[in-house]
Amino acid sequence: MKEVVEDLVRYQELCFAHSEREGSSLRSKHEDLDAEIERVHARLPPEIQLLVDKLRRASPIIIAPLINGACSACRQTLPTAMDFAVRKGEKLFQCPGCGRILIAEEGKLRQTGKLRGSTYGGREKGVAHYSS
Repeated sequence: MKEVVEDLVRYQELCFAHSEREGSSLRSKHEDLDAEIERVHARLPPEIQLLVDKLRRASPIIIAPLINGACSACRQTLPTAMDFAVRKGEKLFQCPGCGRILIAEEGKLRQTGKLRGSTYGGREKGVAHYSS
């Protein structure tokens, strides 16, 4: 499963690079990037390919790391059992809120959003909480 997650991360990063270069006049580099995207996509299992294609039609962000037990894309807190299962990494899970594929490796992706609130350490203590 680790190889599939690595391919998903690589695929998403290549797609980001592709969208950043769409306005570029460097056609040869653009074609090389398209070929690499196709190679990574072809390495994915068929059922994951279908899921990735469906998610790409909806949003450029197809995978989201877990941060403090929540999806970093939609910020929905996951049930503890699902959080544990995602971190265990034996199979892929989709976020119940946004449908993105969840991964436990926080450092490998571009940050998809900043989490705030009491669960994430952003809460003030005491009276300062009410006056902020």
